[in-house]
Amino acid sequence: MFIGNPSRVASLSEASVGASAHNAPYRFWAIRIFVQNETNDHKRYFTALNLYPYPLLRQTQPMLELKNFCLRSLIFGLSLACVAVANAQGDVLARVKSQGVVHCGSVARPGLAEPNPDRSDPFAPSGEWFGLNVEICRAIAVAVLGTSGRFEFRSYETRRDFDAVRKQEDDIFFLTGSDIVEQDLGGALLPGPSVYYETRAVLVPEISAVKRLEDLKGARICFVNGTSTQRSLEVYFEAKHLAFARLGFSQPDDMFAAYQAGQCDAVADETTALAKSQLHRHAQAIPGRILAQPLAAFPIMATTSAADANWAAIVSWAIHSLMRDEIREGRWLADGARAPPIEASYLGLGLGWQRRMIEALGTYADIFSRTLGAKSIYGEARGLSVRSRDAGLFLSPYAD
Repeated sequence: MFIGNPSRVASLSEASVGASAHNAPYRFWAIRIFVQNETNDHKRYFTALNLYPYPLLRQTQPMLELKNFCLRSLIFGLSLACVAVANAQGDVLARVKSQGVVHCGSVARPGLAEPNPDRSDPFAPSGEWFGLNVEICRAIAVAVLGTSGRFEFRSYETRRDFDAVRKQEDDIFFLTGSDIVEQDLGGALLPGPSVYYETRAVLVPEISAVKRLEDLKGARICFVNGTSTQRSLEVYFEAKHLAFARLGFSQPDDMFAAYQAGQCDAVADETTALAKSQLHRHAQAIPGRILAQPLAAFPIMATTSAADANWAAIVSWAIHSLMRDEIREGRWLADGARAPPIEASYLGLGLGWQRRMIEALGTYADIFSRTLGAKSIYGEARGLSVRSRDAGLFLSPYAD
């Protein structure tokens, strides 16, 4: 019988021993309970083994009592195993407070999670990870641990990198639905609130007459082979009954080099990648602009372990508080840190955790501005990453 996952096993087996002319054969119940708890590559095993003999043929009252005792022992052992598994997988908040650090991870994307170049931004010292996902991780660390709270960040690129997600080595995972499905993580993670809506879009030369995607009928469009962007491109143009010339590449650098050489009328990629390609547009042979009309959109979510609902609630309410605080206090509306106040007691947090977080990092709008928006090197608009009342896709858990 499996408990938690195949590495935690409880088994009940039986074996018979030989009989003499005067003895009935005896059968032994062997109860074995194995509970494995893996934490930071340290493994602890708990094992119990008991042998209970009873005659195969004669079922006397003492033997029946012994059998009942065996079954009660099995149930008790299984209960202990379940408790041990729950303790191993749950209570992220206790672990975070004990270690004094929040661990986060994400697939690397420009402006969302990337190694920080030389900057004067005090929120992103040189050599550390920088981006919107990173700043939200920092905000949650402040909410949980106080202004001196630490956080650590890593990227997931290869399947081996995603082993950290499978083993629940981190506390918050910034992932897309495709990441979760492709890495077979559906049963391990609880999808949380969206922190950004990434889009797949098209870059055209700045002097191009193209204004809409429909204007690219018959154009040479470059893309990286086998990517989700290629699929979105094919789906969109097929739905519109538009033909185009396909120019596929194996690497993004080769694709952008072909664009600068004039071989492409347009380039399709994720918006953040297209924005990064234009950082030095003044020095480029063919500076470009990104069409506002997207090919597709998808959320990047703050996901957590499915084994800990309390931690998932902390992460969700912290992110919603950052977004809610964009609404300034008025006659009929309180601001984000106080409307409605999320009580610290039943979450296991200290008093004033929302206000402390917002005072240290600012609102979601502030974080976006310095990582992707007007105060960043990318200068991107919010796009779909605004509240629904502003024609975006962010939804508040309570009425505005």
